[in-house]
Amino acid sequence: MQSLDALEDKIDKLLGKIRDLEEENSNLRSKLNQERESREIVLKRLDNLLQKIDEVDIT
Repeated sequence: MQSLDALEDKIDKLLGKIRDLEEENSNLRSKLNQERESREIVLKRLDNLLQKIDEVDIT
């Protein structure tokens, strides 16, 4: 019976660790999406600036 209790405790700890990792994974995915959105904004702004520079007629 004691070994069954130990096995049950081990399984509970592993399930808890899985839940923690799933939560961490979700948080990391969210941060990644935010970083991607920020990067896209910066790239668009840079493209706009480069386009403005190209449109200026320097003579």
